[in-house]
This record gives sequence, C-alpha cells and structure tokens, in this order.
Amino acid sequence: ERVLAAPDLLAQRVRDLLITWLTHAAMDARLARRVRGCVIRMRHNPRSGLGMIGMAEPIPDGVADDALRGATAFQLLCWLASGRIDSSGLTAAYRAAIERENPRLNAYVDLDDGAFAAATASAARRREGRTIGRLDGLPVAIKDNLDVAGMATRAGLPGRRRVAATDAVAVARLREAGAVILGKTQLDEGALGTTTANLHTGPAQNPLRLGY
Repeated sequence: ERVLAAPDLLAQRVRDLLITWLTHAAMDARLARRVRGCVIRMRHNPRSGLGMIGMAEPIPDGVADDALRGATAFQLLCWLASGRIDSSGLTAAYRAAIERENPRLNAYVDLDDGAFAAATASAARRREGRTIGRLDGLPVAIKDNLDVAGMATRAGLPGRRRVAATDAVAVARLREAGAVILGKTQLDEGALGTTTANLHTGPAQNPLRLGY
C-alpha cells in the first residue's frame, strides 16, 4: 500500500534504474532513447492517492472498442485509473457486444439491470478521487451458480428460478471493491462439468470457432 501511495516516485525510480543500466551497458543510443519514451509508466488518478502500474507500451488517445474488449483486467484498470476511459463507456461497450454477439455465442443467460447505474456511480467516484476499491468500475460476469441479489440463480437447471435476495459472499466482495456486475453466464447442468454442454440451455460457443 505504501508503494502504491507514491506512484510517481516509484515510476521515476524505475526509469532512472533502466536508463542507468543502459548507460553502463553502452547500448545503442537509439535504443536508449526508445526505452526512455516507453519506460513502464505509473498511471493513476492524482486525486485518489491510489496508483496503478501501467503498461510498457504507449497508451493511445482514446481506446477502440476492439481494444477495450481484448484488454486484460490489468490494462482496463490502468486506463480507468488514468482517466483514459470511464466505467460508463466501458460498460456500454461490453453491453453492446453482448447484445450483438450473445445470440450466436449463448454465453450470457441474464443481464444485470443495475449495471449502468453502478458504472455511472463508479465514473463519478473516479472523477472525484474517491474510489472504493481496486476494481472500481471494472465490469465482471458471474457464473449462474452464484447468487446475485435481484437475479435468478438457475445453476443450469430448467426448473430453478429462485431470485436471490442477497449476493453470494464472492459477489459481495466484488461489489465492495467497486466491480460492476454485467450479468450471469452459462454453465453445465447443476455446475457439474466444464464444457457448458447443457441440454436445457445449449452450450456456450467459442467466439473464434463456433461449435467448440
């Protein structure tokens, strides 16, 4: 926590160490200049006091939809912390992709109606420098064998429609960290398997190769 509380200092120290190493190794001057421009960055909201180690590659102004969907959680958190993206736009991109692709992929069984409100609240918190946790604004999906308050927990079973009154412990901890619940995803009948080959709901599809 102390390290993350001083992101600029850590970033400067990493930069100095890399430049010193390059100098002593007598490496090509052009390479040295390139490393100076692409050194690991510390991206953070200067008002929040909570830093995030950034990526080695430069981050372009604006992030394309396909880059958002292909990014790791770590990358997304860096962009959220730097203000390059906000949770509202990120959640909207995911929801649009789900609505467009889910008919053929059969990955989601339900969507959380509160996702946009949660994302808007997260975006406001980040603007005001009062994040509530490490995952603030990060959209996540929940398997349908875990309770999400206000949503049915089907567990891949056709006759199960019980609406959960409270979140499962794992879901509650995600919310406490600021995560945005997108919805619930497909699974085997009774969660007894790893392939999503469910006779009642059909299998989830590989987006890169349908049928697998």
